[in-house]
Amino acid sequence: MSEPKKPRRRGWGEGSVQEYETKAGKRWLIVYPYKDPQTGERKQAKRRGFTSATKAAKELRAKLAEVAAGTHRKPVRLTFRDYALTKWLTARKRRESTTAGYRDILTQYVLPVIGDKQLDEVTAADLERIYARLRTWKSTARGRKGNPLSLATQAQTHAIASSVFGYAARKGDIVANPALAVDDPPRAEKVERSVWTVAQAGDFLRATGSHRLAAAWRLLLATGLRRGELLGLTWDAVDLERGELRVRRTWIVVKGVCQWSKPKTAAGYRTIPLDAGTVAALRAHRAAQAAERLRIGAGWQDKEQRLFTDPVGEALHPETFSMWFRDLATAHSLPRIRLHELRHTYATMQLETGENVVTVSALLGHANPTITRNIYQHVLEATARKANDKVGALLDAPTAVAATG
Repeated sequence: MSEPKKPRRRGWGEGSVQEYETKAGKRWLIVYPYKDPQTGERKQAKRRGFTSATKAAKELRAKLAEVAAGTHRKPVRLTFRDYALTKWLTARKRRESTTAGYRDILTQYVLPVIGDKQLDEVTAADLERIYARLRTWKSTARGRKGNPLSLATQAQTHAIASSVFGYAARKGDIVANPALAVDDPPRAEKVERSVWTVAQAGDFLRATGSHRLAAAWRLLLATGLRRGELLGLTWDAVDLERGELRVRRTWIVVKGVCQWSKPKTAAGYRTIPLDAGTVAALRAHRAAQAAERLRIGAGWQDKEQRLFTDPVGEALHPETFSMWFRDLATAHSLPRIRLHELRHTYATMQLETGENVVTVSALLGHANPTITRNIYQHVLEATARKANDKVGALLDAPTAVAATG
């Protein structure tokens, strides 16, 4: 009887496929050799996370072919922290406030759990540990007394983590995005947006008609401007003769500091027509501001020709501006809504009067009409129903028969 053949020993250049266990089940990794292009030193690379031996073997053959052709890239060996903060976060040009927000979410919720793990070793189970932690999190931000973390924040945390891994997968730095394998990722609840009725909006404008910033409240309700866009307006961006204004920059808060910024998207750069009532309000505001400036004299602080300042010309802090709005709404017994919901009030009024969604999207500065449809789907559905009810009423109306002689 012949002795069993011993398994052939793999040569240095052949690599191998190896099986390992995870909480999610069996996975496979590949190990293959390559030469460092800078030093010529022989090294080994590993890639984990394959869901079958067949997929792992296919990737191994592809990597060995790259090595043979001289096109192989040195494997990325970075921790999740380094990759997220130095590669992903800087890969796209974003507004500074957006970048700061992403960094804060990563730093507070994600990095404490997986920051020190190698990027390609993070699993769906690791991400599920993060989400379990968020579900029991007690937020103390902005003076809150241990309130649960909002579902919106939990969902955004998942979206950001998934984006990091998705980017790494597209660049070939990892095999697959582990966030896609999470069984029950956080999802934000569909929130009904609070808006004022036309009557309530009118009541607010009448009640605040003598307020120093009456024109600002009118402008928000008549144009749907974002807060930063309104506070970033300067008089050279407003043409009262033509009845229009141009959005070119914004005044926002980043980590507690007010600063100039660009509009949120390319579509944010836009020209908005103004109705006659708003033009009249702005003319009155400009005259009142000129009188203030004359009274203050050399102590007037504004060098930017802003539309809206405090009584000595200082730039308004966006959070203070929002607080004044809340106080005014409460003082005049109107339903409490956030300042940003004046924008939703404007959009709702536009859509309810029958304006098409493409026009409304352009006026709001949305990147595309799909965003507008998604945000205001409930308004569009109600408007469509009213339109069909009108047609039904026409069909059911008795037909007038012309009298014949």
